[in-house]
Amino acid sequence: VRPTSASERVQAGALTATVGYQVVMRYRADVTPQMRLTWRPYRASADVTLEVHGVAALDGGREFLALDCGVVTA
Repeated sequence: VRPTSASERVQAGALTATVGYQVVMRYRADVTPQMRLTWRPYRASADVTLEVHGVAALDGGREFLALDCGVVTA
């Protein structure tokens, strides 16, 4: 899991921060953009839930997947 982007915006009168991540995992045929995954960063006390935005096979093979994910924190 590695961060790829970050942005802030005002939505409904509140400041919202959006962080994008790329997740590399072993290949699974059932992973879709409608899924979420839970990840606990190193030395963190709480889990982070990531929304999957896109799924791509690395090197076109069936060994690893690259997931474009995002988490929204208010």
